[in-house]
Amino acid sequence: MLKKILIFIYSLVTILISSLLGLITFSLLTVYINEYLAVLCAVAIFSVLIFIADKFRLKMFSLDTHKKKYFRILSIGFFSLIMIYIFWIPTKTFESTNSVVTQYNISPEIIKTNSGEQIAVYKKEPKKSNGQAPILYVCGGPGAYPLETEKFLNRFSELGYTVYTFDPLGTRRSPLPKSTSHYTITNEVKVVNDIVDHYNLKKVNLIASSYGGNVSTRFIEKHPEKVNAYMAIDTAPIYSMDYNYPEQAKESRFIKSMDEPRIQPNKKHYPSFMTYTSWKQLTRIGYGLALMEIFKMNDIPYGNYNEYDYFNSLIAGSSSGEIKKGGKSTIHFNFMANRNITASLDESVDFTKNLKKIDTPPVLVVQPEYGIVPWQLHYQFKDYFDKTQFLAVSGAPHRTWVTQEGEDKLVKNGDALFHGEKVPDGYQSSENPFPPLKK
Repeated sequence: MLKKILIFIYSLVTILISSLLGLITFSLLTVYINEYLAVLCAVAIFSVLIFIADKFRLKMFSLDTHKKKYFRILSIGFFSLIMIYIFWIPTKTFESTNSVVTQYNISPEIIKTNSGEQIAVYKKEPKKSNGQAPILYVCGGPGAYPLETEKFLNRFSELGYTVYTFDPLGTRRSPLPKSTSHYTITNEVKVVNDIVDHYNLKKVNLIASSYGGNVSTRFIEKHPEKVNAYMAIDTAPIYSMDYNYPEQAKESRFIKSMDEPRIQPNKKHYPSFMTYTSWKQLTRIGYGLALMEIFKMNDIPYGNYNEYDYFNSLIAGSSSGEIKKGGKSTIHFNFMANRNITASLDESVDFTKNLKKIDTPPVLVVQPEYGIVPWQLHYQFKDYFDKTQFLAVSGAPHRTWVTQEGEDKLVKNGDALFHGEKVPDGYQSSENPFPPLKK
């Protein structure tokens, strides 16, 4: 009995160690060669180790040699099947789930940027111009595109504005770049400038939401003469996704003073993204993400972009109801754009000191009641922009324009801002308009 237990323990340890070394082999090789060859090499290493260990097992425990093939065949066969199933066979994508991604209802013009990449630009002209500078909307993300904004932006066209918006590089109708190295905050700012120059726009009225604020503030710092006014809708902090300047994370007193954003009561809850995924997808994508972190990779180690984009879209869309029955996604977020641009934000040079020195345009900072950015960070806009006004919107979420009150207030106050007037619904106090609700 003891001999059988020892044989079992030896065999189990042999499989575990051989599997680990095989997986390490795959991990090291997949960085340099494709996953198909990497899997074959991993299986070869595993097979050699199992062969050597099994010979030693037979000798150490004085086993019949005619039984040796079963252990080898079963262990090698099982390891091979698992590696092939996980790393050769793709997981769910938009195509395999028959997902239909929501499109903008205007045919875009595909323009070429100075770096040679292509961007899809949507242009909506009014029936009669009001003579004001056109509007350029910069969406959230990174890796996203204008979502549910068409009705809201069309309201400005009805007021006489020409309205431009665009799908950022590699999203929706904008083709993928030649290299993932193009996914940087610097390039995002250049794309905005390329659009302005392409249409010979002397000045624009900027509207930005969420991460689009990171792009817009950098554009203003680079080209203040090209911006008439700027409406920031629950935008990310100025410098990164978390802070208004590089050293702010060290200001513990200020960080502790920030109020948590309000949680919307009676908010509809949707199934978790885990409802639509599988253990294979979690393993395949999760292991790929781990390799990217370990080896500091700027591209996916294996598979195709659609797999990672779909997984990213599941996570992002499940909380907002944009994932339908069967895992059908109505959104398509670009995973590599999100990852690389976010990383480039934290590594970018500090531009905020220069922002304080230049003649900045008037700014309207919008604080929705159920937004995601703390009021204290939004209030710091006045430290960077001389002519800052604030607008509080009750009952509105992060996408402020999806409620009727939110849409109405954005259009009315945005129009006043762009005309150089004082906004009619301006919030004057320095106190948080929507402090956390008492439990």
